[in-house]
Order: sequence, then structure tokens, then C-alpha cells
Amino acid sequence: ARWRRSTQNTGMRFLRSTSVHHLDLSSASLRHFVKRGKGRRLPRPFTRPYSRPSLDVFDRHSDEVIAKFDLQALHVRGRANSLKISDESVRVNLDAETAALGTAGIDAKQVILALGAPHQPEWPAWARRTAAAARRLGEAPTIQPVFDPAFDLREDFDHEVVVVVGAGISGAQVAIRLAKPGRKVVLLSRHALRLHQFDSDPGWQGPKHMAGFEKIQDLNERRRRITEARHRGSIPPDVHA
Repeated sequence: ARWRRSTQNTGMRFLRSTSVHHLDLSSASLRHFVKRGKGRRLPRPFTRPYSRPSLDVFDRHSDEVIAKFDLQALHVRGRANSLKISDESVRVNLDAETAALGTAGIDAKQVILALGAPHQPEWPAWARRTAAAARRLGEAPTIQPVFDPAFDLREDFDHEVVVVVGAGISGAQVAIRLAKPGRKVVLLSRHALRLHQFDSDPGWQGPKHMAGFEKIQDLNERRRRITEARHRGSIPPDVHA
């Protein structure tokens, strides 16, 4: 959902019509991967608009980058539960389950927080009450948050009506996936559908906006600018169509 909207023309001539959002260092790496041969025989490796890569191309290229830089050897699967900052380093303490596997903590010069969706998705109070009532009655859950790790997008259930609450990119794609003859899918949101090709203005990928942003020292002001720049709850035109 995120990278699909970030593959766009950044305004720099040498990046025009090239998918630039991927794991490798070079902005042209994904296109070179296709031309070299490993992705050459894949049908339609890129699609309009903005030469977006197919999922197969993106996955294969990611696997190659992981192998090239031996990222698996640097990967620790676990959960950080605290940071201890000293004069010389930062200690990242890990959860007991990870520690039992041999890694109790990691010492580093710098720590970068790259946090995605929260581990515990937000449940509206009304949804939590309804789900709890169903469990007490021994009934199958009829309400599921999309970002719950246990979410299962089953398509074989017999419900004639499905309601998807939230009309952002995730809600819209779930609704499209579930739509089929004999089933009514309702997309419910507090606002009209918001159409934006990208999560934010493309100028944020280059100096147009970043030059001024990097001069801001106040972290609260930086956070305000980031929040203001995002097109929250929006969908691209092709999903809308």
C-alpha cells in the first residue's frame, strides 16, 4: 500500500519514468534487475502509471538484495522493550523470548526507530463490545481489524452482506477483493472518498520540500509538518475506478 504510491517521477531527469522505491541503494536498481535477465522473462514487469513494478518483480528483486548484502545475518527477530542511553552507546534491551534464544540486547552507536503499524490495532469501543459479546455466546467473530496479525481475508464465507469500515487504501482494496456475484459489499467512511495518487506530495522525495524541512530544529514542528503533509485515508485513482 505504501510503496505502490511512492514509485513516481521525483522531478530529477535521470529518475523519470523509473520505479525508485525499493530496498537497494541505486535508484535504478529495480529496472536494471529486470534488464539483466532475472526479471526479463516475467510478463509485464512494470505497469502504468509511473512504471509501477509487479508484485512478482518487487519480491524477486527484494530477495536478491537481501542475499547480496547478507541481510539475514544482521536480522534479529524479536521485540525491543527498552533503551538505555550511556555516554558511549545505546543499549537496546529485547524481550524475554528473544533473550532465551541467545540475544538479550544489542549495543549500538545510534538507534533509528522505523516503526510501522502498531502491534495492537486500535479497536473502536463499539466494535470491541460486539466482538466480546460474540465470544461469550461462543459465536464466530464477525468483526476483524485489517491490521490484526490474526486477520484472515477469507473469501469463502456465506455472508450476503459485508461492511468494510474505513475507505482508505486498505479498506478499498479489501472491499474490491471481497466483491463477487451474490454478495453485497458496503464501504463505510466518515468522509467522501479522497483521491490522491500518492501518500504525500512528490516534492517530499527531493529538495523541493525537504530543503526547508531539514532546517527545522524543533521536533514537534517537524512532526506537525509530517502529519500535515500526509494524505490520510486516501486512495489512488485506479483503485477508485
